Amino acid sequence: MLRAKDEIAAYFDGWTLVEPGLVHLPRWRPDNPDDVGPAPEESGAYGGVARKD
Repeated sequence: MLRAKDEIAAYFDGWTLVEPGLVHLPRWRPDNPDDVGPAPEESGAYGGVARKD
């Protein structure tokens, strides 16, 4: 079962998200931002990268 965005966001508490933040996986730094493949919302998965300041 996939977790909801707010559940995933909790893993990043105390960390600074790197742009573009916590987004649907197809939106995470695509090679061509105009062509992210299927609708990002259809991926059903989120991803993010963060750093500890």
